[in-house]
Amino acid sequence: MSLGLYQGLGAGGPSAHSDVLTAAPDNIDSQRALVEEIKRRGRATVGSKSYPDAEALYSKGIEVLDLMVKNEKDESVIADLNKETAILFSNRSLVKMQLGKITEALEDADAAVERDPGYVKAHWRQGQAFTACGQNFEALKSFEKALELEPENKALRKEVAAAKDRKEQEEKLMADAAEKAKAEGAASDSHNDRDVVMKDASESTNATPTSAKTAIKNATSDSKTKPVSVNAGDKDEYLFTKSDHVRGYKIRSDGKKTSYFDREIDEDTKKLIGDIAPKKIDQNINGASED
Repeated sequence: MSLGLYQGLGAGGPSAHSDVLTAAPDNIDSQRALVEEIKRRGRATVGSKSYPDAEALYSKGIEVLDLMVKNEKDESVIADLNKETAILFSNRSLVKMQLGKITEALEDADAAVERDPGYVKAHWRQGQAFTACGQNFEALKSFEKALELEPENKALRKEVAAAKDRKEQEEKLMADAAEKAKAEGAASDSHNDRDVVMKDASESTNATPTSAKTAIKNATSDSKTKPVSVNAGDKDEYLFTKSDHVRGYKIRSDGKKTSYFDREIDEDTKKLIGDIAPKKIDQNINGASED
C-alpha cells in the first residue's frame, strides 16, 4: 500500500480516491494525466473541507512528479515539473495548516519555495506557517518577499502590515522583559550588598581583634604558668606560682615555702613557751633499766 493510500483511508474504510491513490502509471502521458486528475480532485476536497483526502491526493501527486523529474533529462522540462511540484507542496501546506500540522505545513512551504523561488503563494504559505509557529520576524520576511513578487496584491499588503504589528509587539514585550529582568537583577544585587555590609558590621562588633586576642591569651598563659619570685635572690625551691596557694602552699617569713597549715611562731611566743626541742632521756632516772 502506498503512502498516499494509507493517508487517504478514512475512519474505518478506504478512501473514495483509491483509484488514483493506487495508480502506478508507467509512461509520461499516463503520469501527466494522473497528476492533472489529482489536481482536480485536490481542489474539490479542499473546497469541501475534506482535508485528510486532500492531503493524501497532494502527497500522491508530489510522488508522481518527483518520479517524472527523476526520469527526465531535459533541464527545461525539469524546471517546469519543479514548478508544478511547488504548487502541490504549497497546497499541501495549506491543508496541513487546517489539520493542525503546523511544523509539517512549514516544511511543505519551505519545499515549495525551494522548488520555485518565484512562486508567490509559496512565500505566502511560508509566512502563514511562520506566523502559526510564533516566528513573527521570519513571517514578515516571507510576506515581504511575496509582496515584492506581486506588489499590487492587496491581501499581501494586509499580511505585511499585520506581520509588522506582531513583530513590533514582540519586540516591545522582549524589551519590557529585558528591562524587568535588569531591574530585578539590580534589586537582587543591592539586597546582597546590604546583607554583606550588615554581616561585616556584625562581625566587626562581635569579633575581638587578633592583637587583642593574642594579648589576652598571653596574659592568661603567663598567669597560669609563669613562676613568681618572693625575693630577687631566692633559689628555685623558694619560688612558687600564683596558684600554689590554692594547692595548699604558702611562704614563711624566712622566705621558705611550706604547707598552708604550717603555723609559724613569732619570737615573743617562743619565749613564752620556752625550749620545746626534744631532749635525750636519761636512763638512770627513776631506776629504770633493762634486763
